[in-house]
Amino acid sequence: TRYWRDWSSDVCSSDLVLCPIAEEAEGPHDSAAGDAQEQLEAELRQHGLEVLVAEDNPVNQLVARSFLQKSGCSITIASDGRQAVEAVSAGKAFDVVLMDIDMPVLDGLAATKEIRALGGRCADLPILAMTANVVPEDRAACFEAGMNGWLGKPFDRASIARALVDIARDRR
Repeated sequence: TRYWRDWSSDVCSSDLVLCPIAEEAEGPHDSAAGDAQEQLEAELRQHGLEVLVAEDNPVNQLVARSFLQKSGCSITIASDGRQAVEAVSAGKAFDVVLMDIDMPVLDGLAATKEIRALGGRCADLPILAMTANVVPEDRAACFEAGMNGWLGKPFDRASIARALVDIARDRR
């Protein structure tokens, strides 16, 4: 069974059957939430993940690069889906792919399908959608393309850190 996780809403599912995830402290002004976020980011730094960010928007690339590098991740940027497929097929051992859906040349759904078709380690490589498309049909399309989860845009540090730490823990 392939699990699907929506880090922007604290729910998970197996084959799109939703199940609740333990709730976290509420607001960003809550000191317990701030402490939890700091602990999460500290754990993320310990993992030193290799992250491929497939994103065509230069501002989003900059935001992702800035946060991920500060979090101890090594970053490769692909500006379209074709570059993402080429980066993965080149043999670099990525721990996770953060995949925009709407990109030129090859969109994120098609790129994910091509990555999955490579087989081997690419069959299990975590690929997370990064998109502002929030309707259930879009989420279902991401799942059917082979993605493992969802990060809503605009994304925030907490969602990205939680997603990457969960992936790092699962890959141990």
